[in-house]
Amino acid sequence: MTYCIGVLDQGSVKPTTATRYRVSLRQIDPYFRSLPLPAITMKVITTFITARQKEGTTNATIRRDLTIISRVLAYAAANGMVERNIMADYDRNMLREARRQISAPDDATIARAIELVSPEWGLLVRWLRDTGMRLGEALRAERAHVHGRDLTIHQTKSGRPRTIELPDWFEPPKAGYLLPDLHRDVNTASNGWAHLRRKIKAVPRFRLHDLRHAYAIAEIRAGRDIYDLSRHLGHSSVKVTEIYLGYAKGRSAVSRR
Repeated sequence: MTYCIGVLDQGSVKPTTATRYRVSLRQIDPYFRSLPLPAITMKVITTFITARQKEGTTNATIRRDLTIISRVLAYAAANGMVERNIMADYDRNMLREARRQISAPDDATIARAIELVSPEWGLLVRWLRDTGMRLGEALRAERAHVHGRDLTIHQTKSGRPRTIELPDWFEPPKAGYLLPDLHRDVNTASNGWAHLRRKIKAVPRFRLHDLRHAYAIAEIRAGRDIYDLSRHLGHSSVKVTEIYLGYAKGRSAVSRR
């Protein structure tokens, strides 16, 4: 709780990051609730990791748990509660994350899904497919962020704003959110789509995030410069974007001169 008050509740991290940290704090609470901070040793950490693995928890989730433990201990060290952050000594390469196989719906599947859902969901699906934006970015996009045909995305995963071009077919409203009829919360929207897609039996199911994959793969196949695409998608490195090359037969990374 001290960490929440001292860091999360003071706006020291982005709201989306704070939400993720709070989830991790709840997950690790049963393991560390009875321990004073100075009692958290490397042996305690490795025992925790083993217990999580036996529960079937993925390495990706465990790594997120370790991140919040490290943040708590770093905060504690800075405030004299412990001598140092022992998590700095743990080699997280021992918990490699297996990259999930990308699954992207084809355009016929997407078009059929748009036909079967309500107009507001259809607009969201088409928007995500034609912009490659993350769901949260799309839900938070506002008319005030549009200048001409350019949309500046302010709340990004990296924390760095970026600007993309609006799809040719889209006419922004005069005010308010660009996608006005949907909930702004990502989890609410994702859960709503998951519930909705179970009802769409005429087409293969896909996640909203898969539409971002569909956009990226289509752009690679069309010959788009991978560095330009990486900037458009807001990736931290072009290396992240290069994963799509394996899904576009015969394409390789090229840069503009």
